[in-house]
Amino acid sequence: MTEFHAPVSSMHDGIAVSCFGSPASEPAVVLCGPIGMPQQVWHPQLMSLKGVRRVVLPEYPGHGLSKMPAGRITLDRIAAALVDALDALAIARVHLVGLSLGGCLGVVTARQLEDRAASLTVVNARLHADTAIATLWQARARQARELGMNSMVDAVLQRWFTPCFLARKGATVNAVTRGLRSTRGEGFAACCEILSEVALRPALGQLSCPVRLVAGESDAAVPADVLRSDGAATPGSTFELIPGPHLCNLEEPEAFNAALRRWVA
Repeated sequence: MTEFHAPVSSMHDGIAVSCFGSPASEPAVVLCGPIGMPQQVWHPQLMSLKGVRRVVLPEYPGHGLSKMPAGRITLDRIAAALVDALDALAIARVHLVGLSLGGCLGVVTARQLEDRAASLTVVNARLHADTAIATLWQARARQARELGMNSMVDAVLQRWFTPCFLARKGATVNAVTRGLRSTRGEGFAACCEILSEVALRPALGQLSCPVRLVAGESDAAVPADVLRSDGAATPGSTFELIPGPHLCNLEEPEAFNAALRRWVA
């Protein structure tokens, strides 16, 4: 297998997008991550796809290398910046894989890409916010703005990982903690507001690409039945249960990577 080329990074409407790998290994894979995390959240998957697929990693406003652009932040705006980056990289077709908020971004990006989307895989994402969920995300947005990211870390970690995994206090948990603390409160709050308004279930059925809905069997943040229900409402889609909690890509990387390679084969 070939080595990854040096990463190519670009900025579109303040959104940082990094690309790893050879242009020959396409369709490329776009990995859209969870709220609060820079692109390093995908490190195990980047290593797994090394020499197999070109990999594109976008970062949300106020996350990682991305700036906080002026004006209202929406999924459509972030997706448009991502599509601009794909155009600049001359990437014709992509497999979209989105985890949590990234699943929502994946839906909107697939809609904008139309037949350039080879597939869409939505992992542990809530595509519709009812009143209770909207209220919860609005409260988190206020907390991030008023108290900062340090006030968010413990509760986020408890939603993302199993108690046993957290109790080990290993390198992965430490890295995620650093990633959360590095995210700007305004960027986190803007993404919370996106999640408070999300209503994407109808959009799934309008996509021309294959749609796969994936749930972590021990996800406490987005129960499997949420994605199972989305799949039942989307003709032609498939549903899959995999090991792990909300950030199953980090707690169960071997199982996730095996599934990922199958999804983008």
